[in-house]
Amino acid sequence: MVTVERGLRILSYAYFAYFMAIQPWLCWWLWDWIFLRPFILYIASLYPIMFNTGAFALCTAVYVFFEKSFGNEYRKLFARSIHWAYLLHGKLAFGYEVHGGERLRTKNALIVYYHGVLPVDASLLHSYAYVKYRRHLSGIVDRSLFQIPLIASVMDFFGQHCSPERLTRTLKSGGIAFVAPGGAYEALMSQDGKLEWRNRCGFARIAKKTGAAVIPMFTVNIQHFMTLHKFGNQGNELLKRWYLLSRVPLAIPKLVLPVKLRTYLGEPMFCGENETPEAFAARVRSAIELLRDTHQRQPPSVLAALLERCGIRW
Repeated sequence: MVTVERGLRILSYAYFAYFMAIQPWLCWWLWDWIFLRPFILYIASLYPIMFNTGAFALCTAVYVFFEKSFGNEYRKLFARSIHWAYLLHGKLAFGYEVHGGERLRTKNALIVYYHGVLPVDASLLHSYAYVKYRRHLSGIVDRSLFQIPLIASVMDFFGQHCSPERLTRTLKSGGIAFVAPGGAYEALMSQDGKLEWRNRCGFARIAKKTGAAVIPMFTVNIQHFMTLHKFGNQGNELLKRWYLLSRVPLAIPKLVLPVKLRTYLGEPMFCGENETPEAFAARVRSAIELLRDTHQRQPPSVLAALLERCGIRW
């Protein structure tokens, strides 16, 4: 009998094998079919980010395997190497910048950010914090990721988890973490950087309980890094209902583009003694929207995001 966990394991390995080995050969073999070339070029546009992400994930998973066998003597060295390599990838591919990075020194802090289609900005900020300030950012991610063996090892190595209790302990010990209240729903349903929190305020309760500073965060052009196919109002409504029922995101990516990514960190905020978590969450939401409205070109434009990567502000 094939269990859900085993099915996800097989699917994850097949997906990885496809992008790392089968896809390049398949594209080369099908290139002679002229009518397939537009499709091949579309697939090829997705390959660089999949290749880099897969390579980093595989290296980390292999290291975790050897660490369990031979000890963690080289854990810090490996983590430093991975963070340096990933940050370099972000600099080369997206010209990645961080504004307000000095706020990463804040102890007992929770970074609250807008969730793009893929939260590559959160991963890049993690590497930036580690390389520049030797700060390790933990964070809460979707519980379903831990059912995929390869991804689960990577998440665990970098301190990502799905436990509010662990987040509370991290903040009480003076650590720094990040969370996207919108989660996968926001990644799939958001339009033009609109926050889709659905009245979630769990982070505000934890911040009030621990006395943590909340740092609002928004990354310019993150919604253009990977764009998704839209299926009209009825199609999107069906996808929305499917996700709310199954918690399994369904999406077809259009393109992965080397747009300029700039992360802005706002002023630390604290929940007042007599302030409710709901009111504090609304205040944090307004702060993120202010960062978006101040720094993101309106209306958002893919062409402008690409030109900005070339140093042209339009």
